[in-house]
Amino acid sequence: MRFQINNYYDGERGNRKLKEQFVFSYNYSPGLLGEMPLVDLFVKKDMNFVLHLFFHDKKIENELLKTPKNYRIEHYQESKLPYNVRVKLSKILKNDFILKESYLNDKNTFGILDRTHIGSKINHLNGNFSVDLSPDTIDKTKFKSKSEVDFLQLIEVVEKWLNNLVKSTINLYEVE
Repeated sequence: MRFQINNYYDGERGNRKLKEQFVFSYNYSPGLLGEMPLVDLFVKKDMNFVLHLFFHDKKIENELLKTPKNYRIEHYQESKLPYNVRVKLSKILKNDFILKESYLNDKNTFGILDRTHIGSKINHLNGNFSVDLSPDTIDKTKFKSKSEVDFLQLIEVVEKWLNNLVKSTINLYEVE
């Protein structure tokens, strides 16, 4: 299944909201020079996830490099969230939860064009929350409340799981 942004978000660019059937999203883009693929994770209310990975086959034969589309890989996966991620996310969804509008640092709020971008959205009974987690703009010291600490812990668990999943998926496509 090809990634189409309108399947997951409502609204226009810069003001997109996660569709109602999803409770959580996590997006990672490494920038132009990054190693990891593009990652788009969407979690539904029933704790099933949809994952889109987009990366390049690094071991492709030289003759195929004439058409770069031939070495693009779009991987799609749907399944139940791992237990530890479900527990963390369920805890957030069941409890009182609030996040600030922004956690940007005071140094580099705009970043550079070719930068790693990480973002997350949560649809909660208390509202729709969107957080820019990009390493050059976030200030994690601003996460102080219980909700904020729980959110950061969720992100840590999601990132650990995704890193393992992404590595094993990429390994499936590589030929020795």
